[in-house]
Amino acid sequence: MKIKLPYLDIQYLIHKGKWLFFLRFVTALTGVVTTYLFTQYLSKESYGQYRYIISMLSILLVFSLPGINLAITRSVAKNEPIQLWKIAIIEMKFASIGSLCSLVIAGYYWTQGNYFFAWSFVVLALAVPFYESFLVSSGYLKGIQDFKSVSLQQSVIGTVQSFLAIVVLILTKNVVFTIAAYVSSQILTSFIFFKITIKKKNEKKDTLDEKINNETKALIQFGKSLSLTQVFGRVSNQIDKLLIWFVFGAQVLAVYSVAFVIQKAIQLMTGFLTALALPRFSQRDMTHKVHMHEMYKKMLLYFILLLSIYITYVWFAPTLFSLFFPEYMEAVNMSRVLTSIILVAPFRMILDQIYIATKNINGIYIYRIAEVCIYIAVFVILYLLRIDPLIIVAITLPVQYVCTFLIQLLLNKKKYESA
Repeated sequence: MKIKLPYLDIQYLIHKGKWLFFLRFVTALTGVVTTYLFTQYLSKESYGQYRYIISMLSILLVFSLPGINLAITRSVAKNEPIQLWKIAIIEMKFASIGSLCSLVIAGYYWTQGNYFFAWSFVVLALAVPFYESFLVSSGYLKGIQDFKSVSLQQSVIGTVQSFLAIVVLILTKNVVFTIAAYVSSQILTSFIFFKITIKKKNEKKDTLDEKINNETKALIQFGKSLSLTQVFGRVSNQIDKLLIWFVFGAQVLAVYSVAFVIQKAIQLMTGFLTALALPRFSQRDMTHKVHMHEMYKKMLLYFILLLSIYITYVWFAPTLFSLFFPEYMEAVNMSRVLTSIILVAPFRMILDQIYIATKNINGIYIYRIAEVCIYIAVFVILYLLRIDPLIIVAITLPVQYVCTFLIQLLLNKKKYESA
């Protein structure tokens, strides 16, 4: 019996989406549990320091070709042959730049006598070249729409990573050792799954097939272009934590991180549909008006669902915090405001997929740069107005999301109207 709803492919959602939903559920649950345990064993000051280092890890990884996985998914969905080993090695080489930057930062902290941060950045320097390089296999699996394997692999990676970090934290109470466990566990587990995918793909490390080599070179070139746009995305995702760290300090960052983790969990659970979009968009002409109108109708239905989820969370937020984060009750209202992002974030991600599928690189550059500038501008204006720090960090990100979404809509409208 087929299920039919207007504008929705229910069979596709159930068949492909159940595993992605499982992945996001595990990721969301792991994130909340990890945050809960970290807040139990670390002071606000120490937890804020930990979050700062993890944010810096994301910044250092901008050199590791962060857009390459999206390029892989797009190419594989279009049945273009590629070589994952070659892509992984290229990514390691570029990521080494991030290692050098981390060593420079470590040297700076060492000269200042801050050995905690110095050793932390030494650990990051050792990890950066390998931290994301083996995750190229997930881009391939998404391209062939093997969402079951992607979900299981990423669930295992995330769970093992969090589990080992928590165990080391409990046993040692040492943040540097915890960070080392956090990064090394992802490298090891992602390498194992990379080898499994290579074996399943029956790929040879040094192939002489000219077509495969040419397609791989073209993919890497597109991945480099896409990565430049993703750099701004990475910076945008971390600019809030870094500004909060440098302006307000570790304790405010700790409160923000706790408030943010609930929002992130809800966003993961409600945004799984966007991960299904890129393979489909790559197989369609998403500059066509008919396809765009169909997509906007789906977005309206989705918004109604998200609004009901948001209203429910706003009502129950104080109860959740009193149960799990009683020492962070000042984060309740901040979390309510931050969670409003779920009303916009999935639609931003859908538009992201359309820009990638249609290779609209210029459009990606524009809104990626805009989102960084918008966040900094709003943050600085509110700071100069002497607004309370907790209010500043609560409202700046939602304002940035809405403004960037409007820019994306405007650019996309111009794109398909001219098609």
